[in-house]
Formats: sequence, structure tokens, C-alpha cells
Amino acid sequence: MRTATHYRQLRTRPVDAPEASMPRTTAVRLGSLLTAALLTAIGAGVLAGPAHAVSPVSAPERAVVMVPSAPAVGGAIRAKWLSLGGSGGFLGHPTSHERRLRDGGASQSFQGGQIHWSPGNGAHVTKGGIRKTWAVLGWENGFLGYPTSDERRLRSGGASQSFQGGQIHWSAASGAHATRGAIQRKWASAGWENGSLRYPTSHERRLRDGGASQSFQGGQIHWSPGNGAHITRGAIQRTWAASGWQDGRYGYPVGDEYRTPTGAAQRFEGGTITWTDPAKRVHSGYGDDVISITKPDGPGSMAVVEATHDGSSNFIVWGQDAGYADTDLLVNDIGTYSGSMLLDEDDWGAPTVRLRITADGAWTISVRSVNSLPSYGADRTVSGRGSSVFRYSGRSTTRQINHTGNSNFIVWSYPNNGYADLLVNDIGTYSGRVAYPGPAVIEVEADGSWSIRP
Repeated sequence: MRTATHYRQLRTRPVDAPEASMPRTTAVRLGSLLTAALLTAIGAGVLAGPAHAVSPVSAPERAVVMVPSAPAVGGAIRAKWLSLGGSGGFLGHPTSHERRLRDGGASQSFQGGQIHWSPGNGAHVTKGGIRKTWAVLGWENGFLGYPTSDERRLRSGGASQSFQGGQIHWSAASGAHATRGAIQRKWASAGWENGSLRYPTSHERRLRDGGASQSFQGGQIHWSPGNGAHITRGAIQRTWAASGWQDGRYGYPVGDEYRTPTGAAQRFEGGTITWTDPAKRVHSGYGDDVISITKPDGPGSMAVVEATHDGSSNFIVWGQDAGYADTDLLVNDIGTYSGSMLLDEDDWGAPTVRLRITADGAWTISVRSVNSLPSYGADRTVSGRGSSVFRYSGRSTTRQINHTGNSNFIVWSYPNNGYADLLVNDIGTYSGRVAYPGPAVIEVEADGSWSIRP
């Protein structure tokens, strides 16, 4: 039969026959039916599955990457961060969320450091060696507490930062170390890092009977109850150390080092240690004379001459070079005299090797190193009568200078850069406020009482 025969012919057509062999209407109708069926299946969720399952294998995949948002910065910490340039400043981007700390404080980390905020102290940055030392000492939970200032730049590339319980000072040569309490106040009175002690090289150490000590580049400070804080250094400190420090026969220091005619001395609980300068000699005589001198820091160095005279007429002291030529008028007075003056403060002159003395009475003269002069910080008032030389260990500032007398009143400053500054040049009574460079050696020439005040 035709119907059966046609059915068999369709079943026996080769499977891989080209589509073109099929009737056109049949191919179009079949494609439409397949498309409709596919759309129906998708709509019904029958083909639900991975999106790429219905995409051609050769189509590029579009991956979606979820990037976490940067930590938020807000409040006072944000204000501080923005004042320092935000993400374009040295702190860079935040690397943590804000953390809550004790007493209502907060902190947040950045690429270049941290910002800590606390009520009453505000927001401050810590970084580098100072931050590492603060961390070792317990952050805000240690004795230093919260920061109360940002980092400050100091001389020789150093830095410092203040905290509730003290300060941390850092320099490339000494590292970062904390100072506090009585030891810090003693260091401050000696000129901080600009004085003879320079930067700290250790943290504070606990000693017997509740005492404490701390090392600095130029010496140590020891404190004990009842004796206070005192500086030890140089040959006297070495002698004390050899005897066992505070645990030896001398015990704790009870005073600072002081000058003697031949060197220096310092008192301790168990006695006094005296040092004699091998290059220093006290000369004494009566009437006119010429004496040879030796400068402690070498022939071409600056030195200090200390002189006394007990007479009623002229007392004159001239410096002389190797050829017996007068080079510098050091003293020109009448009657009793006691004072000190700089020798060879001008480096262009011939070195002084002897002194020519005119006197009508007994006199003494000694030569000492400039480095052994007493040192005064920015908060100290210095006063005296007659001529004097001392060291100012603070930074450049202004000072009130007064003089009560009848003759010349002259004040010279010799800063570390070597250029002398004439601060005052007057006659008789004087009162004025002047620029005061520092650190420097200060020389006062006076016939009366004088004072230099903050």
C-alpha cells in the first residue's frame, strides 16, 4: 500500500544524508518546531543549569571578580589622615578597620604607619623606629600611654615623640629609647640631645633600693630616692664603675660633677671621686711674669683661661705666640680680680703658647678645656659677677640679658658653626632682650653683676 510504502522509505533514508535532500518545506517546518520546543523548555525550567551549558564552546567567558572594598576611615582619624595627604600622603591607604581601645580611644593602621586617637589627646601618627619601641613597651597600655604629639625632627637627623607618660627619642646611631620622670627632667636640664649627653642609648633600668639609671651617648644618669638624679661621665664614671657602680663602696651619686682648680670631682654616698686633668696645670706667682701654657685639647684648639689677682693696681694678661708676640688681651683690670675668658676663639690667629702677666700682687692662672665648661639648658637662668664662660646647650631662641656695672659689658656667642656673634656691646647698666643662638659657648665680659634669663 502507498501509505505503508512511503513510511518505509522515510525510515530507510540514510541518517547522514545532506539536509538539502529533504524537501524544503519539511526542513523549515522541522527547524521551527525545534526552536519552539527549545524556547518552551527554557521557559519551563527544564534546561535549567549552568549558564555556559547553552553557550557555544568557542564563546569567550566573562568572569565576575568580587573586589573587597577598602576599610572605611572616619571621624578624627579621617581628619588627621586627610590633613597629611590622605592616600596620596606618606601614610598611604588604610590596611585595617578602626579598632576600639581602652578609655574610649581608637586606632587604625595604614601602609606607612598608624593613627591613634584618645579623648583629650587628639589623633597622632606613629611610625618607624619610634612606633616599634612604643609597641615593645605595650602600646597605649604601657607606661607611656597614648601619644600626645606627632613625631618631631631633631638635629643630626634624629626624631622624638611625646606620650602621656614620657617621650621616645630616636637617632640612627642610638636607636629609639624612652625617657620619663626624674631622669628625663635631668636630661632636659642638660640640654636634651643638644647637650653633652646627646641621645639615649638604653631604656631606663631598675636598680637596688628603688633606684634607676639610663645610658646616653655622652654618659649616664642615675637616680635614687633621697639623692635625686645626677649625671656621671668620663674618667669619674669609669672609676665609679670599676668600684662596682651603686653596689660598690661609693654607692649612688649625691651631686653632679663640679670643677676643681686641677680638673673635676663628684660626691657619692660613700665619698668623693676626684679627677686631675694631666694637661691642666695651675700657675701661681706674684708680680710680673711670663709663663708657658698647654691647652688640653691641642695647640690649635680653643681653651678657657681662669685667673685671679689679689692686688690694688693693674692686672693685665696678654696671650703670646711662639715668637713672643702679643696676640690677645685677655684681662685688663685694676685691683682684685676673678674671672674666666676664652683663649684662641678666633681660628685665624697664631696659637697661644704663653701668657704675659702684669700684676702688683699674687695671682693664679689655669687653662681648661672648653668641653669641661658647665652647661645650661633653655630653661635655666645663668648669673654671675665679672667675666665668665659657659656652654648653652639649648636651641636658638631669645634671652633677657641684664647688667649692673660701670664699665664695659660685652656678650659673645660662639655657636657650633664656628661663627662668632656679638650679642651685647655696651657700657654700664644694661637691660635688653636679644637673639640667642644655640647650642653655643657664651663669653661674658663684665665689671658688675649680670644675668641671662629665659
